[in-house]
Amino acid sequence: MTARADEVTAKREEAKCLALELLGTSNKLHKTERMLLRALSTAGVVNARSFLEYIAGLWKKDTPGGPGKRQDIFKEGLSTRPDLVECLRRQVPSWVIADPKGDPKEMEAKTVDNMASQIEAIIKSSNNDIHHFDTVTGLVLHRTGHNGPMVESLACIAQFMGVPYCIVEKKDDDDTRA
Repeated sequence: MTARADEVTAKREEAKCLALELLGTSNKLHKTERMLLRALSTAGVVNARSFLEYIAGLWKKDTPGGPGKRQDIFKEGLSTRPDLVECLRRQVPSWVIADPKGDPKEMEAKTVDNMASQIEAIIKSSNNDIHHFDTVTGLVLHRTGHNGPMVESLACIAQFMGVPYCIVEKKDDDDTRA
C-alpha cells in the first residue's frame, strides 16, 4: 500500500512540474507574441496593405538578387511555402486554377501565379483600408458580405507568419459582432 501511495505522490509531483513548465512556456510565448506585435508596429504595419508590403519585404530578403516586382516576390514566396498555398487553396477556392485535362504541375504553377496576382490586388485595393493592425490584437479583419476571399487570404497569411489576428463579422454598416 505504501508503494502505491509513493507512486501516486510521485505522479502528482511530476504533474505539478509539467504544469509549471507549461505555464513558463505559455508566458514565454505570450511575451514573444507581444514583441512580434510591437516589432511589426515599429516596422510601420498599420493595416492590411502595410502588412502585405512588410511580408513582401521579408520574402524579398529570402531571395537576394531575386524578383524585383512585388507580385513576382509573392509568386516566388508562395512557391517555396506549400503550407501557405494549401491554406489559400482551402480557404479561397476561387483563386485555384483547375483544369482536369491540364498538367498538374502546370496547374499548380498557374494557381500560385494567380494567388500572387490576387495578393497584389489586395494591396492595391482601397477596400483593404477597413482592416487594421494594433499592438494588442494583431491584424483585425472585417468581413463584410463581399470581401470574404480577401479576409480569408489575409487570415491564412497572418496564420502562416505567426501573426495574431481576429475576424470581425460585419453584417452592415451599423451591426458588428466578433
